[in-house]
Amino acid sequence: MVKIMIIKLKSGEVDLTIPTETPGGNKVKTIGIWASGGLDSTILLYLVCKTIRDQKLDIKIQPYSVRRPRPTNPIHAAYIIDKIEELLDYNMEEHINYYPRIVTQEEKDYANGNIFVDKVTEHFNTGQVQLMLSGKTMNPPQEVQKHFRDGVNKEEESRGHGIERQLEWYFPISESRPAEFWQKDIFLDIDKSGIAELYEMEGVTDDLLPLTRSCETDESLHEHCGECWWCEERFWAFGRLI
Repeated sequence: MVKIMIIKLKSGEVDLTIPTETPGGNKVKTIGIWASGGLDSTILLYLVCKTIRDQKLDIKIQPYSVRRPRPTNPIHAAYIIDKIEELLDYNMEEHINYYPRIVTQEEKDYANGNIFVDKVTEHFNTGQVQLMLSGKTMNPPQEVQKHFRDGVNKEEESRGHGIERQLEWYFPISESRPAEFWQKDIFLDIDKSGIAELYEMEGVTDDLLPLTRSCETDESLHEHCGECWWCEERFWAFGRLI
């Protein structure tokens, strides 16, 4: 029997129910999670692994990372995966990294976007996973963003407060699709302040926050610039960068 897991936060609700079957009735053997090295995917990895461990579910976790134009994503993700395994005494599948070329602007755009679509399709079609989870969140309220140096994030307005979002995509097997496609965005109904609540609720802020990186500059492997939009979002939610 599937155990319903709804976490109520100040900024919204998170459904962490781990399904054991797909909508098409097939067994969920492996869940894939994008691990960016950031705050959101880190706490998602932690919570899903903890839930599977505590409920003794026969489901594996497969972490994936992509070397994007900010090239340190796989490095931070690797540190985080090791730490989560240590904290939970739980082993994930071997971390898979993708390293697309990022020389031209076209290649950088692909590494920031369509590679995720292509690889997710590959994951399902080859039977690697039966469900993919993503940790995208809402942006902070616009009245908060207006105080950021770069103002409101125009590039991701679809993730703003008050905008209806689709949290789940499912496509059954068809003549053109050899496998089910099932993806969920677990955190799209909460913003970064909700992510901070989850870290505090689980008591892992000091263990995991210092390993994550939100900064979109590539001037340092571990330091945060404190000035880009993503650093300001991080500081707004957590009250600190590290």
